[in-house]
Amino acid sequence: MGEAPWRVTIEPHDESTVLTSHQMQGLAVEFSVAAELCAYLEARSVGHEEPTD
Repeated sequence: MGEAPWRVTIEPHDESTVLTSHQMQGLAVEFSVAAELCAYLEARSVGHEEPTD
């Protein structure tokens, strides 16, 4: 058993992304969903061990 860090990585792009306020709000919602998913996966991973053959 060990730590269960789940992370989201955002890599740089060659071009800038320009968003309207509505698009930015949508992106914020997506980040919130991603954060909740990471928290869920971390909680589920704690204490989980893969079976050994």
